Amino acid sequence: DRDVTGVQTCALPIYLPLALGAAYEVEVQVLAERHQRTAAIQLLRTALGTWRGTSLEDRLQKNLNVLTLEGQPMPALRESEWIGPKPAPLSTLRGKVVLLFFWAHWCADCKVEIPVVARLAAELEPKGLVLIAPTKRYGYTAEEEHAAPAIEIAFIQRVYDQLYSQIPGIQAPLDAGNFERFGASTIPTLVVVDRRGIVRLYHPGILDEKALRGVIEPLLGAQNSARAAALKVKR
Repeated sequence: DRDVTGVQTCALPIYLPLALGAAYEVEVQVLAERHQRTAAIQLLRTALGTWRGTSLEDRLQKNLNVLTLEGQPMPALRESEWIGPKPAPLSTLRGKVVLLFFWAHWCADCKVEIPVVARLAAELEPKGLVLIAPTKRYGYTAEEEHAAPAIEIAFIQRVYDQLYSQIPGIQAPLDAGNFERFGASTIPTLVVVDRRGIVRLYHPGILDEKALRGVIEPLLGAQNSARAAALKVKR
């Protein structure tokens, strides 16, 4: 089984995707620092075509999203499976500011981000913020190196109950495709979407409360200001 470069993808050493992903990442960063953004984007798109369907895909998509996703429509979300309460229909997101918090059951940095996300959700949900916390299966748990889907889902549910269920209004779809479309190879990944469905922040990794609040609050305030202005005109 070979990819378009002639490499036998089924026989790749386990460390190669990490090394190759890091090499692409460094080259893209160098191009971006040299103000060669178009070349960096083209490099990533070519690499995605070469390595689609492999473990490199999410990491390449992440780097492409860092360069291109802000200012674009939010990629599609799927909610056919979930952890915790059933998510509201995606149609209810229209006109809402959305915070996406990608997490994993094994992720220590995700636990660090929980208090930040929980405080913002508690304060800003009444003002129109919707929190969606996608996760996925990885094929293992802290207890089993190779876990069947049902066993891993039960494990994710326990982690969710212990740590994530405290976040007000949390919705947790379970779908690997969400991670692929958002390029969420770095966990956590934080994404903020405005009321028109446009991505305003795409951030792989943890983010402090001040920075995250600084993106969300103006988006919530924009409609409130417009509503107040409309009421003033009517009077």
